[in-house]
Amino acid sequence: MSLKIDENREVKILTNEELLNMADNLFGLKNGKETLKNYISYLHIYKNKGINFGNLNILIQSESAYSSNQELLDIIAQILINENIIESKDIAKNMDLRILNSQRNKKDEAEKINEKVIISDITHTDPDDIKEFIENNKDKIYILIQKTNPKRYERYDESEMRQALSKYFYWNLKFERLEEEDKEKYIINALKQNNISINKKCKLFKEIADNPLFEIKEDLIKIIVNCISKNIK
Repeated sequence: MSLKIDENREVKILTNEELLNMADNLFGLKNGKETLKNYISYLHIYKNKGINFGNLNILIQSESAYSSNQELLDIIAQILINENIIESKDIAKNMDLRILNSQRNKKDEAEKINEKVIISDITHTDPDDIKEFIENNKDKIYILIQKTNPKRYERYDESEMRQALSKYFYWNLKFERLEEEDKEKYIINALKQNNISINKKCKLFKEIADNPLFEIKEDLIKIIVNCISKNIK
């Protein structure tokens, strides 16, 4: 898996309000808009040195295989840019903290860590390795992602990781497993964006929503193409 901001693609500059609305539409993101709104308020106080508590680090945890991690990373990065905390060049690539820890004494590796924002998937990383890396690089902003799956054994569950890293992370965002209601909303939005309305009592609508998201996407593209080609609204 690769978690990185694509530095080569053209990024549309959005206001914080637009970014918050985008976060509100990320399926399964629990209290995302509210948390990010508080984060922005914190940034305002932080810039004016009016607070001596907390930091800018964010821990993202995901129970869903279909979570929009990249979209959320883009939103957070743009907020930091909007608030003049970082510049676009300061956005980090995905880093493996375990490898960096093992190479921390090598001068050439140390010089590579120039970015202000460190992004890393820590799903299979020991908390001690994370804490050690942060202690050795205290001047960074950390956005870490942990995938959790209740049906599969994980070395560290969600609460254990949050507790272990509580000294370093004051902001937590969570993607919950998608419920049928989330998938129904996804279907309605996709059709609405293509000027197609649907009766919620439609049996086909319910049947599609019962499927995994990847199957829903496959069904939707066929329906949308068919409706547009036949001018069905």
